[in-house]
Amino acid sequence: MVERDAPIEGGPAAYLLDLLVEHHPALYSIDELGRLLASPEHDARQERFLLEEAVKILVGDGLAHRLDQFVFASHAGVRAAGLLRA
Repeated sequence: MVERDAPIEGGPAAYLLDLLVEHHPALYSIDELGRLLASPEHDARQERFLLEEAVKILVGDGLAHRLDQFVFASHAGVRAAGLLRA
């Protein structure tokens, strides 16, 4: 996954949550997220694996929802991100 200017604590899952919250209530397909977060310097299969793992973490923690191939931030994810920014 592409790196930000300043590293985000929590790795790819935190980066993905930040993106989903920023565009809430938008739904993103896994393929679309893969294209958005792709980096030409990294292996596409490794990036896809990291994306899938980040989605599993966020869904497992209740911070995102997954509907088939679509992912979006949950209310809890939006609220948690807002509390951390405050």
